[in-house]
Amino acid sequence: MPRKSARSPITGRSSIGPVKNGYKCLQLFASLARMNPDYLWLTGAIQLLAFFVVGPALAIVIACATWRGKAENFSPGHYRKLCVASGTAALLLLSFAMWINADVRSALYFLQLGCVVLSGLSFGVCMGYGFSVLLHLWHFHKNTRL
Repeated sequence: MPRKSARSPITGRSSIGPVKNGYKCLQLFASLARMNPDYLWLTGAIQLLAFFVVGPALAIVIACATWRGKAENFSPGHYRKLCVASGTAALLLLSFAMWINADVRSALYFLQLGCVVLSGLSFGVCMGYGFSVLLHLWHFHKNTRL
């Protein structure tokens, strides 16, 4: 009886024959970087922590630095540009993470998790610089005479 060849779980191809080094490394990474579904609560906690704790803390730190006037070399135009840039980056990262839609057991899930966490931090930076822009508008309004 002929012996059946071992099939790769990723590609379904036979493992007999020459394999290129790059493909072998990719296959090794895909087999090692599998997410165990038992630890799914940890990734959810990291996402919530990034969006609701660390992001707003960044916003508060940036807003307090603006309130106290620590950044002397920044003009309000810089704050607007940074607010728009970080908000755009956050939206792009979040939409890319939604587009990936990776399975929890795949290696792409770590890329998706990283995109979601970075978008939460970028939203915090956007909120901080947005508050700085509003603070400047409020000071400008208070300094004008009507």
